[in-house]
Amino acid sequence: ALGNITIEFADINLVSDTVLMTVPGMGGSNTAMLLATRPHFSVSDALEELPELGPGARELHRFVTGPDFSYPDKPAGYSVTLSLELGALIVLASSPEGVEGIQRGLEELGYAVHRTHSDSAALICSGGSGAAARRSAKQIEGVLTVAPLFRNDQGKILPVHPFRVETRVVEAVPPQVLTQVFAEFTLELIMHFDERSALGRVNVAPHDIGAIYRVLRRLAADDRVAYAEPQVMIH
Repeated sequence: ALGNITIEFADINLVSDTVLMTVPGMGGSNTAMLLATRPHFSVSDALEELPELGPGARELHRFVTGPDFSYPDKPAGYSVTLSLELGALIVLASSPEGVEGIQRGLEELGYAVHRTHSDSAALICSGGSGAAARRSAKQIEGVLTVAPLFRNDQGKILPVHPFRVETRVVEAVPPQVLTQVFAEFTLELIMHFDERSALGRVNVAPHDIGAIYRVLRRLAADDRVAYAEPQVMIH
């Protein structure tokens, strides 16, 4: 804030073309390119991935920011901040049938595919040749979106699903409140763990990889919710 003026930055994956056109040096073609290559993990990531944007795009930092990859660990009472694990990707396929072809495409780009998460048609990989490979990975036929791998505050690598949330309601409310919470937060039910906890999906545009964290922060503020956390893909 400057004095009593608060400056709010737009998420680079949500910002409109109208706003981007106001950024000095962007123009129509640069704006179209930035939007077409989403999601971006950060502003620096976008600039590295799109060198053809030119010097004018350096002004982006004044207008947009990367997604906020943080959420409250409600039981522990502190905020979890996830750091990007550079050179690693989670790649989501549009359908399970596309996973095999996507894996071949990733390997051609120099990525090592460590495992596939068949339940969600996700591939976890690392390597590649930097920003150029990451940009090309988004363009492989059948890819729904890409998302980063993270390290948590303790340095542990977390393959977090970009759209899935595990939620539990407190013992003080009836179990059916879980259904109400899912409806109010527009979460699609994937499966129940028990009568008070379930796995859900945040239904947003594939490039909105910050949406899950916005939902997690709202869920943590709800007195009916015991905990809410992103799904870590362990299989």
